[in-house]
Amino acid sequence: MLQRIQTIYLLAITFLGGLACYFQTDFFMPYYKEIPSFLIPIFTIALGLIPIVAFIAIFLFKKRKLQIILIWVAVFAILIYYLITFYIRISLPQISLKDVLLNFSVYLNFINLLLCNLAINAIKKDENLVKAADRLR
Repeated sequence: MLQRIQTIYLLAITFLGGLACYFQTDFFMPYYKEIPSFLIPIFTIALGLIPIVAFIAIFLFKKRKLQIILIWVAVFAILIYYLITFYIRISLPQISLKDVLLNFSVYLNFINLLLCNLAINAIKKDENLVKAADRLR
């Protein structure tokens, strides 16, 4: 399980996703009452889904296609996170773009997006290697 590089990527996504959850809740606390109420559960689920899905994908190393699907779910959650973050930035004039860009969670989730891409590529390489070995039998 740990001999594959995608496991390292997925562990990093899990760790950075947990850190992003912590820093994000710290950032939006002063504006909690002003954020539209329907966005809070979606935002929380999207942000919490990233490390959970990555951690589950680590243990599905024998089911590579399912692993890729789960990583795509994490990518989709990251994109939802960015859409909601910038919607909140636009709808609340007291939050400046500088404040959003100084939020550490924005950068952590960008790194997670890159790590998801690296993990998907590594899993596809692994799948091709297994298919090539099956052809030789």
